[in-house]
Amino acid sequence: MKKQMLAENTRAKQAEDKRAKLLDAALNLFETRGFDGVAVPEIAAKAGVAVGTVYRYFETKDALVNALYRQIKQNYNNAVLAPLAPGLPTREIFS
Repeated sequence: MKKQMLAENTRAKQAEDKRAKLLDAALNLFETRGFDGVAVPEIAAKAGVAVGTVYRYFETKDALVNALYRQIKQNYNNAVLAPLAPGLPTREIFS
């Protein structure tokens, strides 16, 4: 039972790592060449995975860029908005 749980945790961590590599590779390529200038096989190659792996995590390139947007927005919220007191009036936030 313990070995099974360890194996499941390892697989989950590996999946999370692959997803993160794909997002990092996509961001790097999109920054330099734009969304339309990058093909899915290039993202896979930069991440060091097979093309099919991209589609295992993201249905389309649009889905990948949307996930990337959500990740960046969440990171921003965690860094900038989360430290603010809940219910703080907007005027006080920017004063």
